[in-house]
Amino acid sequence: MTLYNEIDPFAATWLERLIEAGHISPGTVDRRSIKDVQCKDLEGFNRVHLFGGIAGWDYALELAGWGSDAVWTGSAPCQPFSLAGGRRGFYDPRHLWPQMLRLVKECRPPVIFGEQVPNLEWWDEVADDLEALDYTCRAEVRTAVVQRRRRLFWSAHLGGARVEGQKQGVHPGIAGPWGWRGEADLQAIARSPMEPGDRWPQPIVRRLDDGVPTSLGKGALRCFGNAIVPQVAAEFIRSFMEVQQ
Repeated sequence: MTLYNEIDPFAATWLERLIEAGHISPGTVDRRSIKDVQCKDLEGFNRVHLFGGIAGWDYALELAGWGSDAVWTGSAPCQPFSLAGGRRGFYDPRHLWPQMLRLVKECRPPVIFGEQVPNLEWWDEVADDLEALDYTCRAEVRTAVVQRRRRLFWSAHLGGARVEGQKQGVHPGIAGPWGWRGEADLQAIARSPMEPGDRWPQPIVRRLDDGVPTSLGKGALRCFGNAIVPQVAAEFIRSFMEVQQ
């Protein structure tokens, strides 16, 4: 069974309808804030999706052929660190990684996947926190081409193979597909400001076969805007699975 934790009422209802229609893994939608979720609430669930959104991570796991192994996912809110947000960073009340970390400390999931804007300071903190709990961390910056949105996809594996003498989450040059494309490249991405008058290109959303109407409204647009691209996440998950094999 799967647990989807999502505080946004529109997205939570969307999740429930996706479950009813059989489009995503059967499970329970928990509408509470992550601040109210306790480790005991997650017992018995093989998949746990924190900040569940519209189930992009669950769909990505299916596309990647993940199977029944236990896994958590969590794309913490990006607004504190996004170029399009207020850039209040760690002082923003929407910086909810500490709440996710609290649950990871208590429950110790074997594998975690997540996503964030490519902000080096954020990932440095997350990698430090997880490695202190004996997780091996890896990250890549990947691009959703249709939107030209770069996103940092990361994984944490309890135990796992480590490179002796290297801090796994930050240093460039780690063998295989798991290192940065280069720390300087990431910093350039994170710091590139939009020019005056620039607009982030967004996909044109038309009427879809699954019943999403042409007139979407703010609730649906917010859900799309916060969602990951499952196909990109699936490629990242497949890379993780290849490394484990």
